[in-house]
Amino acid sequence: QPDIRKIYVAGVQTEQREDRNFDGTDDQITRYVDGKPVDTRTDTSFDGNFDTQLHLTTSGTRDRQEEDTDGDGRVDTVSHFEGDVLTRQEADTTKDGLYDSVSFFSKAQRVRVETDKNADGVADKRTYFRDGSEDPHRVEEDTNLDGIYDATITLKDGVAISQELDSDADGNIDQWLSLYADGQVRQSSEDNDRDGRADTTIKYDTSGNPTERSEDADEDGVPNRVVRYRDGKPREVEEDSAGKGCFDHKQVLDDQGELKQDFRDTDGNCKYDTTSFLEGGVIVRREIDTNKNGIIDVWVDFANGRRVLQAEARGRCSRPNIVIHFDPESEEERVLLQEEDRNCNGRPDRLTRFDAEGLPSYRCTPYEVIEYSGGVVDAAREDSTHDGWADRRQIFEDGNQTRLDADTNADRLPDVWITFEAGQASLQMEDSNFDGSVDQQFDLAAEAEVPLQNGGQPPSIERFDRVRCRDFSGFWRRGS
Repeated sequence: QPDIRKIYVAGVQTEQREDRNFDGTDDQITRYVDGKPVDTRTDTSFDGNFDTQLHLTTSGTRDRQEEDTDGDGRVDTVSHFEGDVLTRQEADTTKDGLYDSVSFFSKAQRVRVETDKNADGVADKRTYFRDGSEDPHRVEEDTNLDGIYDATITLKDGVAISQELDSDADGNIDQWLSLYADGQVRQSSEDNDRDGRADTTIKYDTSGNPTERSEDADEDGVPNRVVRYRDGKPREVEEDSAGKGCFDHKQVLDDQGELKQDFRDTDGNCKYDTTSFLEGGVIVRREIDTNKNGIIDVWVDFANGRRVLQAEARGRCSRPNIVIHFDPESEEERVLLQEEDRNCNGRPDRLTRFDAEGLPSYRCTPYEVIEYSGGVVDAAREDSTHDGWADRRQIFEDGNQTRLDADTNADRLPDVWITFEAGQASLQMEDSNFDGSVDQQFDLAAEAEVPLQNGGQPPSIERFDRVRCRDFSGFWRRGS
């Protein structure tokens, strides 16, 4: 029990003094009026200075308490009570003699703190509490001290998790932030056109680097432009340029920000069908899905920005079966060569060369070779027995066949000759004993044997050579 002394005047108590630590000095003094306590002064730190004064109501309940919390001799905290329950507390946190913080209580629990940061007598920050926790769950702030609250911070377990801002002080929120536990921004959304709806959103990693930026210019809830970042640098851009609600253009960038890949939806079906690959900002390759089934069927190579090769998967082939080579020096993309894999086994079996006018000049298959002049067939050799040697030779004039030579006994020499008139076979000569001379001759129109002409001298004794089709490009070794 403390050492207590009570003082009376005319039989009525006027004061009570207490020495609570028994050091011989009074550290609590209660004053009485009409025998009732009206205020109490207390030296809570036992340093000889009274730092707390409690004022009571006429019914003896607490009315107001003044405190000097730092021992400088000046009151810096005032608490107000109603019905003996704390309702409000004013504090001078900056020790400048002005109360800059006011706490409001409900059922003795702190629910709100208003702070005046610039000492103008007007609160510019409000902090809210709930469920009896001393950890705030919301903070409202006038960041530019213009009298309008322009920022709201939401907290969880005392840590800020989101923030709303009125960046232009027009009274409307135009920026929304979600935060990491350390206060770094996780995501920011902004209303750039000030219509009350966010149209730009940026996501960040834990180091504060952006990872994605999305823009919804038409504010339909679907982004029409998205930029994705890596290491804080833009690496991918997707756009809905047609406003159809799906992306139709995508660009992939390298470490230096140069375009590396370009994807396009050329028919508006919301699927990319054309992909271009670039090096140093110059296109080097393109892949196209021409039949829009999600499978690439055309591959194009470029050199110095000019098309030099185009491979196509046509018909039932799932891989390239036609390869077209272009003159790299020609601005008109003149075709030099076309290679074909007609049975889709991955091995080319027909080759066509073209002249300076773009007309075929030579064509070969494993069993046939055709030569052209001005795009018109001039001569053809065929290996009908597939032994690697020609056994049929066709001669043309102005595109019309004039003669057919055939080797029927595989001795590499012709032994049958057929001449044509107006495209029709007219005369057949035969060397039936294979001695190099004609010994039989037939009129094919009359279907009758006729006398030999020119003393049995054949039209040609030119030997047949091999039929080869081997000068295919290295494309077939690399695939697509």
